[in-house]
Amino acid sequence: MSEDSVRRIVEEIAAISHKTRQERADFLRRFFRDLKQKAGFKTVADLSDFSAGS
Repeated sequence: MSEDSVRRIVEEIAAISHKTRQERADFLRRFFRDLKQKAGFKTVADLSDFSAGS
């Protein structure tokens, strides 16, 4: 991730307090999608599908 990308992310996070709940949710969705695509971070698997008896 370039320094400019990190700077842009920090600026967006600083501005997030002025956004509505929907805007924050949209931002976080885009943020984690971009983080996964650009930096190769994996998301945590949803464990709710696994039953305790398996």
